[in-house]
Amino acid sequence: MEDQEVPGGSERILIVDDQEAVLSIVSRILEELGYTVFSASTAEDALRMAREFEFDLLLTDLVIPPTSGMTIATEIAALRPNVPILYMSGYMTDEVLEDHGTHGAGLSFVQKPFERRTLAERVRSLLDG
Repeated sequence: MEDQEVPGGSERILIVDDQEAVLSIVSRILEELGYTVFSASTAEDALRMAREFEFDLLLTDLVIPPTSGMTIATEIAALRPNVPILYMSGYMTDEVLEDHGTHGAGLSFVQKPFERRTLAERVRSLLDG
């Protein structure tokens, strides 16, 4: 497929990652695909944004010291129960999943590093529900 066929959209996405470089790259990719992006590098920022802004998808890293993406997602889901959640991590192992509260059942996940198309398709799939 040609690059222009990569699925995009106009929805709003909250991205949470403690690594500024990853946050910047993922934000840029999604903005280039037409999405409005809110970004947070800490759990506190993510929760503040979840209270202040409407968004259609939460994209969070699984490992965000000192807490976890699972904890952040649980707290945000209490505020925005209908927002789908996509987890990302470069450390996808059974141990990481167990340490962060899940073992993958029903988990929407994208492995870092990922291709632009992979991220775009996963995001679009969750938004289309």
